[in-house]
Amino acid sequence: MRVVLLFAACILAGLSACGSEGGQAAAPEPDVRGLRQITVSGTGVAAAEPDLATIVFGVDVTANDPALAVADAGARMNAAMAAAREQGVAGEDLRTTSYNLWSEDVYDPRTYRPTGQVRYHVSHFVSADVRDVSQVGAVLAAIVGAGVNSVSSVSYGVADRQALQASAASAAVENARARAGSIAAGLGVTIGRPLVIGEYTSTSPDMSAAWGNYGYGAGEYEAPPVSPGSFTVTSSVTVTFEI
Repeated sequence: MRVVLLFAACILAGLSACGSEGGQAAAPEPDVRGLRQITVSGTGVAAAEPDLATIVFGVDVTANDPALAVADAGARMNAAMAAAREQGVAGEDLRTTSYNLWSEDVYDPRTYRPTGQVRYHVSHFVSADVRDVSQVGAVLAAIVGAGVNSVSSVSYGVADRQALQASAASAAVENARARAGSIAAGLGVTIGRPLVIGEYTSTSPDMSAAWGNYGYGAGEYEAPPVSPGSFTVTSSVTVTFEI
């Protein structure tokens, strides 16, 4: 939460007090403790159709040799990223989110003793921004067909959130002012200037279910049904008015 005091004030840095270029000291922050006040909360919501989707996908492979595991994972991921680019995903919108290589001792299932064998695992995940949300299903089908065996998430959002956030914040302030006016009228007083405002913003993107594990290079895949839903920004404010 960020708190905005609606009065001019200077910020002290170290031992140096800030002031104007002419060297004049800044006016002290007004003391509102002696004023009659009313504090209310308000909520505002703004929604828009998503224009951006983000897919997080990857490959998990196992081999008895680390070099083979790395090569297999690399081949699958290169093919998957090429398939995503063929569906219109820009190269700069593809980025690695994680890459892991680890070993696992193999145990005899009957004696539970180590066999001396070692398995090597490689996990490589990439995030892809799809700027044409109508192509999300096609991108999913393409990357799975190219070798991806794990899709951890598909999320939707908007590329520019500032306008939505401003709209939600404005609606929240108006809601708080209306609530304060109603309460003040019931008490036989009127609201005055706002003294302190606290604001918190949250977003609610639509999330589709993650896919499970799929085979590698098994042929054509049908584009799954995915729905972008709506992208919502909620702003909550707490406002203290003078009365």
